[in-house]
Amino acid sequence: MSDVSLGDLRLDRERRRVSCSGRPLALTLTEWSILECLVTREPWVVHVETINEMVWDGMLDDQRRRLIRVFVSGLREKLAMSSRIEIVTHRGQGYAIRERRH
Repeated sequence: MSDVSLGDLRLDRERRRVSCSGRPLALTLTEWSILECLVTREPWVVHVETINEMVWDGMLDDQRRRLIRVFVSGLREKLAMSSRIEIVTHRGQGYAIRERRH
């Protein structure tokens, strides 16, 4: 499947393009990889270990955990224009993306 949608978020996996609320988002390759990982596994929690394997395929250490937090924080800022989706932290586990509950 090339296109994936969640709320007002659209991922064109073939072209690696993302739009939110109808506007294109500029993402780094790492942000794209993390977002794709979260969206394609929605509604499940994606463990930090899984994100690490999908993005870097290397050893997960404290520095890498901090880096993942930084990238997720950046994604949250870029997705802030959406009133329909959010990235949720599950402490000690990982992250999930979901439609907001109103």
